[in-house]
Amino acid sequence: MDAASQYDAVEHTALFYKGGSLVYAIRAALQKTVLDQRMARLGAKRPHYPFDDFEHALAGVAVKRNVHIVLLESHLDPRDFGVERFNREPVDPRYARWRRVARSTAISPVVGGRTANAEFEVMCGVPAYESLSTIPFNLLGGAVVPCLPHLLSASGYRTMVDVPTPSTYFNAVTALRSIGFSESRFVDQLDLSDRDGLYVSTESILRQALARVRKHLPSRRPLLNYVVTMAGHYPFDLNPVQRPEVITATPKLGVFENIVNHAYYVSRAIADYVDELRRIDPDSLIVMFSDHVPPVPASSYSQFDYLGGRNAKADLLLHMVPLIVIDRGEPVPVGVVPHYFLPELIVDHLSDGAYCASHLCQSKQPGALRPPFLVDRGNPLRALCQVLDNPLRPQCASAAQLDHRLNDSFQLLVRASHLAH
Repeated sequence: MDAASQYDAVEHTALFYKGGSLVYAIRAALQKTVLDQRMARLGAKRPHYPFDDFEHALAGVAVKRNVHIVLLESHLDPRDFGVERFNREPVDPRYARWRRVARSTAISPVVGGRTANAEFEVMCGVPAYESLSTIPFNLLGGAVVPCLPHLLSASGYRTMVDVPTPSTYFNAVTALRSIGFSESRFVDQLDLSDRDGLYVSTESILRQALARVRKHLPSRRPLLNYVVTMAGHYPFDLNPVQRPEVITATPKLGVFENIVNHAYYVSRAIADYVDELRRIDPDSLIVMFSDHVPPVPASSYSQFDYLGGRNAKADLLLHMVPLIVIDRGEPVPVGVVPHYFLPELIVDHLSDGAYCASHLCQSKQPGALRPPFLVDRGNPLRALCQVLDNPLRPQCASAAQLDHRLNDSFQLLVRASHLAH
């Protein structure tokens, strides 16, 4: 099958159910036309990705360490609200220590939804540019592309993922195969006896992931273990018996009350998860990140002074989410980084710093492109410029050029996912 006709295999399940068959058909046809035009423009151009040298960096590593990545659905740190006081510490003390020591922050590509965009960036190292408002996962065609899971697999890693959603969601089967996961478990393969509302609890999904890790460890094969949590999803329900609401704030946080209580239980669940990984896999690298802030109106974040940014630019403020990196059992400060910087950071840690010692790493620069903004990493609520602003300013012109290169890399990656092996 040629590359163009393979686009027909891209699933649009969510679009179909949201817009109906007519909207689905029109939008899918437009999307296919746009993608075909971009493929023609790129022609035979060789794909170049920001992390082309990752495999070389990993090839020189004598001991390949395990990597555990956790996506925390709609997670935020309750202490980032400007409230007078909480009735008790609103996060687990182990979580509080990680955040105090490292104080790292991720800049998400999305606000309040589209989890798969954050996933794409963390796995593939380029911004999640959208085409006709569809997410990148819906564009991937199944052929393997050089995202982090594939690169680790090529270095001998077993790559597995737990996703507590149906396999049809966000083109998941095809997309996860494209980015390099060899084993995927979906909601129909998981124990759903412990739920928060509709979703398997964070505690339960992490406990199930740990069971699989324990079974794997005797093989001594290096492992990429990725877990997606969903319990923090709207409407933020909690199991009232196993996880009753215990956190209150002064003044009251209104719509955020459920979210804050969810965050408390998430902080406890991931602290238990990390403790067990430290025990059974002490040399591993653990990366935990929030996909986006909860879907709450921007005015509510402003009302409760989220991140001290009552007067900050909301376009940036609402992209700031917790990030925790734990290397060999200890929290590591990585500063303020867009989600798409994380593959580079992971490879650098796996190579014990050798990768960024020999490459110009984005995570070591003072500015970070979070399209459409160039962000000051020292003061992330301040945009140095927008990509399309004032092209005569050297800083903005450089950001626009980088944005163009990254967009090309994104398009080439999508194109490669529709080509034969």
